[in-house]
Amino acid sequence: LAARGKARVYSFGIGESVSDALLRELAKRTRASVEFIHPGERIDEKVVAVFAKAIAPRVTDVTLRWEGVDVAELCPSPLTDLVDGEPWSVFGRYDRPGEGRAVLAGTLGGEPFAMEVPVVLPATSERPSVAKLWASERIRDLESLEVQGRRADTMRQRVAALAVEHGVSSRHTSFVVVEHREGERRVTGMPSTTVIPVHAPSGWAMYDAQ
Repeated sequence: LAARGKARVYSFGIGESVSDALLRELAKRTRASVEFIHPGERIDEKVVAVFAKAIAPRVTDVTLRWEGVDVAELCPSPLTDLVDGEPWSVFGRYDRPGEGRAVLAGTLGGEPFAMEVPVVLPATSERPSVAKLWASERIRDLESLEVQGRRADTMRQRVAALAVEHGVSSRHTSFVVVEHREGERRVTGMPSTTVIPVHAPSGWAMYDAQ
């Protein structure tokens, strides 16, 4: 990242054993994109798609201002570039419903760019899963912060609180399912351990054929 300068890094994840977290983070940090190519898929189509994204008109230095409504804790942070033909999403929280507009600004081809989008913030959301999407994105932003001491402790507490409130995983939390059995389904005596074999990822020769 330090050596790239202003270059954007477009990458491909080929096969079933790709670190998608690494490649997605690389694309995010360099304001580029990544394409995953699964077995049986045509590579040339994915290459053409990446090339189209690389040369598409792009709005950089994007800023977002709200008028008529109050929206906080926006993510992802920083805001991603606007790329022609690509969806652009931003998540946030609000306390009061209302109607207003979002004003986007940036630079397109060296010239100022601006766009206004009307927004309606309902009192009750018809899509409760959006809150989980916001929490997941917000947690990723917090986990990417390079902080130490008290700020690191505060960040961990905030991440844990968001993860528990919205039921999403994070670097500092995990969830355990506890099943309570009654009647004939109750387990008597000491529990036993059963080893369950797990298949190796496709294409990984982890053991000799002999």
